[in-house]
Amino acid sequence: MSGPARTDLEKCMELLIKTFHEHAGTDSNSSTLSRDELTNLVKTQLPRFVPKDKECEQKFLDFVDCSGDGEVDFLEYVTALACLTALYHGAFTKCGQKRSSK
Repeated sequence: MSGPARTDLEKCMELLIKTFHEHAGTDSNSSTLSRDELTNLVKTQLPRFVPKDKECEQKFLDFVDCSGDGEVDFLEYVTALACLTALYHGAFTKCGQKRSSK
């Protein structure tokens, strides 16, 4: 007998974990993302969020690497994604409000 089907949110959580580990495993430390691994993850998985210039890219990497140790652990990764999601939600909500008020 199998259990209940996974929900969409459970699938999303699993995908966040899987994506982190796929990208974190490309160098010697599979428990963190190096800056190069994070840059690759963002470029391949979040192409609409890729900073447009090197200065913005550096600020973004500094933002994600809260501890400043040059590596992004899982907590820093999911925190950054939560922040991006909140910003995206705010922009999406504002866009929807503009359309409905016409």
